[in-house]
Amino acid sequence: MKTFIILWFGQLFSSVGSGMTYFTLTLWVWQKTESATAIVLILVFYQLPQVIITPLTGILIDRISRKQLLIISDTGSAFCTLSVGILAFLGILQVWHIYLIASIIGCFGNIQSLTYSTLIPLILPEKHYTRASSMGSMVAYGAGIISPALAGVLFPMIGLLGITLIDMITFSIAFFSILIIHIPHSIKQDQEKVDHIHNLTFGFRYIYSHPELLSMVIVISLFRFFGYGFQYVNFSFDFDS
Repeated sequence: MKTFIILWFGQLFSSVGSGMTYFTLTLWVWQKTESATAIVLILVFYQLPQVIITPLTGILIDRISRKQLLIISDTGSAFCTLSVGILAFLGILQVWHIYLIASIIGCFGNIQSLTYSTLIPLILPEKHYTRASSMGSMVAYGAGIISPALAGVLFPMIGLLGITLIDMITFSIAFFSILIIHIPHSIKQDQEKVDHIHNLTFGFRYIYSHPELLSMVIVISLFRFFGYGFQYVNFSFDFDS
């Protein structure tokens, strides 16, 4: 459990920093465009690449060290975030820069989140799965509550560059926590016998072969789709009004 707690603390700090940067970007875009649509597009560009690369991410996680993937994904996201701060400091940051960087961060974030989700069975005994899942929810919801509050207070004082520098500090904490822990390797497949197409479609075929699981996936997908849809409508209405 000690290994997981160290990793969890690092991810908690990093999530708060990343959340501050995202919230600050929405404020910055609103100041520049006064368009709710422009703000919502940040999330669209962040999520869309994840939908595309998710099937490939699973194969990647099975074939590369999870510790290396966490380091690569966190480092890539950190450089993207820092580039936003530098562009803002130089006075050349544009809205399309944010959309492009959000797409790249989305890819790294997808790798990071899926890798993190596969670590629990590797570093924890089964009796701690429920506790680990609850602590994982604390990372997401805790950052969602704390980050906007901190960003709203600090953004007028230190600007976008200052927020991104704070994000870099939180990234350093997460990066150090990954370095000092041991993450065991999963069982690797024989490279000569791997059918990439078979692996790529395994999840779809498995869900399709289990009608009850397929029904659950459809219901959850529709719920989240319409839930986000109403959320965006209300979000746009609040800004435009």
